[in-house]
Amino acid sequence: KKYEEFYSVTDEKFDKNEFEKKVSETNRLKTKGIEVGHIFYFGDKYSKPMDASVDLPGGKKDFVKMGSYGIGVSRLVGAIIEAKYDEKNEIMKWPISVAPYDIGIITMINKNDNSALEKANKISFELEENNIESIIDDTEENFSSKIKKMKLDKKEIKEEIYKISAKTDRGQRLNKLIAPMYQENLKEIRSLTKELIAFNSEINEEKLNGDWELIFSDVELFRSSPFFLAIEKALNNQKRSDLFFKLHQLQVCSFGLSTIGKVSQKINFTKREFISTFDTTIFGLTTIPIFGWFKLLPTFGGRVITLANEISLNKNVLKMTLQKTKVSEVEGLKRIPIFSNLLMEKWYPVKNIWEKLPWNSNEPSLEVFIKYLDEDMRIIEDIYGSIFVYVRV
Repeated sequence: KKYEEFYSVTDEKFDKNEFEKKVSETNRLKTKGIEVGHIFYFGDKYSKPMDASVDLPGGKKDFVKMGSYGIGVSRLVGAIIEAKYDEKNEIMKWPISVAPYDIGIITMINKNDNSALEKANKISFELEENNIESIIDDTEENFSSKIKKMKLDKKEIKEEIYKISAKTDRGQRLNKLIAPMYQENLKEIRSLTKELIAFNSEINEEKLNGDWELIFSDVELFRSSPFFLAIEKALNNQKRSDLFFKLHQLQVCSFGLSTIGKVSQKINFTKREFISTFDTTIFGLTTIPIFGWFKLLPTFGGRVITLANEISLNKNVLKMTLQKTKVSEVEGLKRIPIFSNLLMEKWYPVKNIWEKLPWNSNEPSLEVFIKYLDEDMRIIEDIYGSIFVYVRV
């Protein structure tokens, strides 16, 4: 009864006459608001293990689709922006309780003089002793670039990376062999990744664990697979490996013969396993307009799965050993005709075959460098500095 005396409604329920009748002018307040609760959809993630299903017509069964309603972290971020964003000056001032850092320290780096950096580290240490978090810009960029960078938070930088990734088809429009028209975006996204890397994120096994999907690469997408990363290391020469991968791309991707779909990775440090997958569609585009728009050949394909194990993390270096690979069926894609029973759903022991080849003196091992890692994004580089950007799924 006590709280029924207060008047509080949303726009669609607002009644001006009732408002003016019930609330005195001195007590009236109009402000922004946002719903911080939302629905989390679980699908059949939990109903399958519990065997919770319902009977459908025709004797079929389907697992119960589950969900919950609660406060979402992403909604809280939206609520803070809604309340704190200064539209007039286009400035977002984060409350100190949720700001990634309290203070940003910009240093003037001189190759022959580290005194400024030493002072910055001393200041940062003193701030840390007083429970004040800080970040040091110790890059070799010019001062104006550093000032500009400090105005961007991690969220804004990642949003720009998402935009370029979508615009360039995960970076494949940056490949001169495919379409050279977006070359101006290459420098931009490399600059953005450097800005994100400058945040010096903590890298550990717990944060690396889980499922990831590739959203950007400045080289061919298939090169993210441990199989091709092991080949790159075995060739032991950047020019030779680049030539090899260009020839491979021309062989399998010309005339729409093969296109790559979703590229994923699953990292499990408990099992010391690294599973890489990419979906490939064969004969997706096979029409000759002069003869009509009908397809000349059916579309089929599969999911290439590569397993590496013995994964280890030393600082930011992730090492592993290639073990085996196979091609599996993808829902919605026809199986490879004629050879499907021979080629698909069978593990091929790459490691055992690899070690028997005369030009391979070492086992198929590889390493990548984790340049940035947080709760939802990971940036890695291969041994020659090629960039791969992943998001958590």
